[in-house]
Amino acid sequence: MRKLWAILWKENYERFTDRTGAIYMFLVPLVMSAIMGLAFSGMTGPQDVTVLDIPVGIVNLDEGGSQGTALGAIFSEALIPSDPASPDADNPLHRLFKARAISNEAEARALVDSGELTAALIIPPDFSASLTPDPAAFAAGGDEPLTLVGHTNLTLYRNPRSTVGWTIFRDVVQGIADGIAAGNIAVGATVSGLVEAIPAHPLLALQLASGSLNETFTGIAQAASQPDANPIRIRQVDVAGRTQDAFDPLATFSPGFAIFFMGFTVTVGSATILREQRLWTLQRMALTPTPRGIILGGKLLGTYVGGLLQMFVLMIAMSLVGLILQGPSTNIWGSDLPAVVALTLAAVAAATGVGITIASFARTEEQAGNLAAFVLFVMGLAGGIFFPTMQMPDFLQFLPRLTFHFWGGNGYTILSQGGALGDVLPNIAALLIMGVVFFVVGLYQFNRRLDI
Repeated sequence: MRKLWAILWKENYERFTDRTGAIYMFLVPLVMSAIMGLAFSGMTGPQDVTVLDIPVGIVNLDEGGSQGTALGAIFSEALIPSDPASPDADNPLHRLFKARAISNEAEARALVDSGELTAALIIPPDFSASLTPDPAAFAAGGDEPLTLVGHTNLTLYRNPRSTVGWTIFRDVVQGIADGIAAGNIAVGATVSGLVEAIPAHPLLALQLASGSLNETFTGIAQAASQPDANPIRIRQVDVAGRTQDAFDPLATFSPGFAIFFMGFTVTVGSATILREQRLWTLQRMALTPTPRGIILGGKLLGTYVGGLLQMFVLMIAMSLVGLILQGPSTNIWGSDLPAVVALTLAAVAAATGVGITIASFARTEEQAGNLAAFVLFVMGLAGGIFFPTMQMPDFLQFLPRLTFHFWGGNGYTILSQGGALGDVLPNIAALLIMGVVFFVVGLYQFNRRLDI
């Protein structure tokens, strides 16, 4: 056993005292993770990839409705801060848009054409009048059918060079318009119910005709048009039912980079057997009373331990980078320590198995390096290190599941979103199976071709 540990120590001593190797093992993945964190989240903490201060204009020509309602003002109140110098921090629309009121349509169109505005919303003069039911008409009766919900048009004028900002503005305007329509429907339904009750309560006809209920109808319209009045809520969850957090670039990219470069480390470590065979170091070791299994086992176990040390160092260092860039709220690896350790042990085992197999089919150390660069880059590409696997065509969705990059990165993503050990057991099982299969193949190939 002492010989096994001596070989293991020698392998890792050489690996970790190599300055060039240390740069690729630690510095490169750390720098790449930090760049991604700075590029996508800045220095303010985990957040979505944001588009802020989209310049838009609102031309409110609305002249009001029969009940004194001013539905066009709802757009202005929602989008334009009462004090432009200090927008409401709790209103996401004030952060998303840099909206301003414009007095006439011609000016708004000119500002959009010049590129100063992304888009302009033009509210017609009859907006409120077209959408507001007239209670007096309900009370008067007659042969003509009464229209509960009117019809009018909003105009959105956009700069053709804008795509993302315009799309966001259009969707927000549509959402506000839908809320106004909901309020209009609520008022119409209320008035209709009151009209039907007039035969039993004649006083309602006088109240409707006099307008004494207009203020009540206005309150109903405003309450029904607010987002909080909608009983339907949309909550984005994953397949396990967990609420999805905002996009965190460090939690997205850091585990992938760590696994990617750890794969290269264990492959290069396995390939040192070829170098020692070329230098006859391996043959001299075989002349000692040491079983071949101890020699190969010490080298391969040393490779595995080296991969573990690299992963744990990167995990600590990347967590510190996250602490600096995003503050104490950063959560790259998850908070379930046993799950993190188990997943890391399995991920390094799978990567070591793949690395041993790659090295076992190479004839020289240089050939092993070239083969590893190709195979591991393709596996990383397919495994989602550089882009989400969901962007792959449906007929290629099986490819990521053939790589340890996918199972490891996906497992860390689950843990960073609040998952526990039970949630990543499939990932751990897949990684262990992959590690055992490749380890057996690589060990068999080394035993078959090494002449010691």
